[in-house]
Amino acid sequence: MNAVTTILNKVLVKEFYLANATFFLVVVGLAGGFMRSIDHIILAELLVSSPILLLIPIGMWTAYSFKVTRFNRAMLKRGENEFLYYVSTLPVRSQLTALTKALLVQLLPIFLYACFLIATAAKHGLYLTLFLIPLACVVLVCLAVTDLFFVLLKGHREQKLSALAQWIHERFTKPYPLFFPEWIVRRAPWMAIGTKLAGGLLLFGVAQVYKTDTYDARLLGMGVVFAFAANVNIIWEMHRFDNHHFDINRNLPIPFARRFLYFMITLAILTLPEAGLLISHFTTAVSWVDLVGALLFGWSIALFLYGWLFRHTYGPEQLHAIVFFTCIGLVVLILFKIPFLVLASINIAGGLYLWRKYFYTFEIPMNEEKA
Repeated sequence: MNAVTTILNKVLVKEFYLANATFFLVVVGLAGGFMRSIDHIILAELLVSSPILLLIPIGMWTAYSFKVTRFNRAMLKRGENEFLYYVSTLPVRSQLTALTKALLVQLLPIFLYACFLIATAAKHGLYLTLFLIPLACVVLVCLAVTDLFFVLLKGHREQKLSALAQWIHERFTKPYPLFFPEWIVRRAPWMAIGTKLAGGLLLFGVAQVYKTDTYDARLLGMGVVFAFAANVNIIWEMHRFDNHHFDINRNLPIPFARRFLYFMITLAILTLPEAGLLISHFTTAVSWVDLVGALLFGWSIALFLYGWLFRHTYGPEQLHAIVFFTCIGLVVLILFKIPFLVLASINIAGGLYLWRKYFYTFEIPMNEEKA
């Protein structure tokens, strides 16, 4: 058992922290450089004061846990790590013990901040919060362990379509904008669900803040930045699907305008939860002009990231650092009251420029396997 734990720590845990060293250094630098200790305490007191506001850190923890899950899945797909599938031959109890130990270390940043929030809640006697925070941590650990357990169990087994799916495929012609949504739901359902939950909880938390005080549209804009940027993993998968798994699409005589139209339809389908929350929860908080601008701004962030991916073959972990700095830059511009429509226009122009310039010169290394 100790040998299995050591192997998982070296292959998954150590590589995870090495791959995300820049991300953690940036987070620590920003948290320590821009916020004083008293600011952290005030923020913690605000977050634990209400179960609704507690959804904000829980949403961020959820996004982080799916970052860990995605990394583990990517590591298992590497040829040199296929021996890890033999872990599934061990007794179930031994498997779960070893996987839990590894994931507890990977999720350590969540537990550290959770302890800080628990201490703050205990100081003020907030017993409901004292129950919800550990519960959220336990749920995230259980989901991460369950996902990795079934990935190891499944291995490279062939996935067969159900009778219902076969009947639908035989009788209905699927339009191209639905290719990727169906593919990502079958390929990484937990990642897709977790991303939608993280963005949805963040926007829902921002909507609740508007009910307690009066704020201008800048707060909504900051929420939109992080909620739509949370879709970076889906955007990366979408780019990889269009140019690697379904690379015949690049050779089809499709005008660029139609490609852009297909992309926007697919993006609208993928971001229906975020768009629904914006329309249903912010109509009384901000004007319709700001609301429409915020929605276009959110879509433009996804388009810019998609276009940026054509510049170079970025891995998911490399892209996260770029997304982080992009989010910080957009938040600064929002604080300077730059209109949403102006920011959306800049993102759209930049995304389309990069897309058109590098579309036919972009190549993915041939040694990457298609899945």
